This record gives sequence, structure tokens and C-alpha cells, in this order.
Amino acid sequence: MTLLLFKLNEDDQLLHDVEQKLRENPDIESLVPAKPDEPLPQDCCGLSCEPCVFDIYRKDLIVWAKECAEPLGLSCSNKDDDEEKRSATEIFSRKQYRSLKLIGVEALTHDTNLYRFELPCASIDFPLCSHLIMR
Repeated sequence: MTLLLFKLNEDDQLLHDVEQKLRENPDIESLVPAKPDEPLPQDCCGLSCEPCVFDIYRKDLIVWAKECAEPLGLSCSNKDDDEEKRSATEIFSRKQYRSLKLIGVEALTHDTNLYRFELPCASIDFPLCSHLIMR
């Protein structure tokens, strides 16, 4: 199995950094608020609700990561520059391949890898349940 993830924005990076720091130093968990509970698969009705329970959970995770940033000594910038944001359709195409720089591959399990790519902008609007093909 191959898992493709793209660096979407600073919030995603902060969330990754917070989770990694807590994994590496479990004894500092007492310094930060409790992580939100992830919904169970059966909590989603599958009717493409807007927002879905998983969308709400994701937003809660970002808020949690920002609350954890200061006690963990991580920087949390709140840039909201519309000029740097692009839609996914400008970066990804249904009709042709686009070149992106691969900046890292992390083995998560024996059959799952996490791919990180450098994007030409700070963040993108990439809808949930979208699929990417890499060659």
C-alpha cells in the first residue's frame, strides 16, 4: 500500500510537529491539553455531510496543536495570505501529470509509506476523499 500525503499548510506541519514531539517525549503530555477523541468510522453516515464528523475532528486537531505549540516550544505562525493559497485544481490536474519535488518518504508500516512533497505555495484546498496517482 502506498499513502501519498502532501504538505497542505502550516497547520498540518504544526500538527505533525506536535504529535512527533509527544511521541518522542511521552512524559511531557502533562504539559498540554488532552488530544481530541477521533470519531469512529461508524460515526460518519457516509452521506458526504458538510461538515463531516471527520472535518470537525480535523479542525479540533488543529486548534489542539496550536494550544500545544507554546508549552512544547514550537512556533505557531498564523499567516493567512490569500496570495499564497492556491486551489488544488491549479496544482493537480485530472488530465495530465504535474511535477512536484519529493522531499521525503517515511515508512509507516511494512506496506505503507508516507510521501511528502514540496508545493509551489503555502497551502492548497485539497478536498477529503481525493485520490492522487504518482508515477
